Amino acid sequence: MTLDKLAFQLEQIEGVERCKVWDNTDAGQERIYIELPKLNGGKKWNGGSAGTVYFDNYTKTFVVYGNWAGAATRDSAKIILNRLTEIFGYPQIERRNLEREQRKVRYAKETA
Repeated sequence: MTLDKLAFQLEQIEGVERCKVWDNTDAGQERIYIELPKLNGGKKWNGGSAGTVYFDNYTKTFVVYGNWAGAATRDSAKIILNRLTEIFGYPQIERRNLEREQRKVRYAKETA
């Protein structure tokens, strides 16, 4: 499945406001940034963002930074992210665990 097609399908899920494909990078760095609704916090709080979530194409995971714009936004995002995992089958990981997942993928490719 192409990133554009996946981004389109992600946007169809209730609670996802929009997706931006980020593919003008080196191989293995392609992502889809997922914008979720911001439910609390000021307009300029957290850069105007609900929090950083993206789909990492290399590891096939939803990467969650955890920089939520308040508790209500975080709680809503957890529900939406669980729905995305259920529908698409890709696991969620925290940003701090991304390098470990990338190493797993590299090792699997080297040993295959």
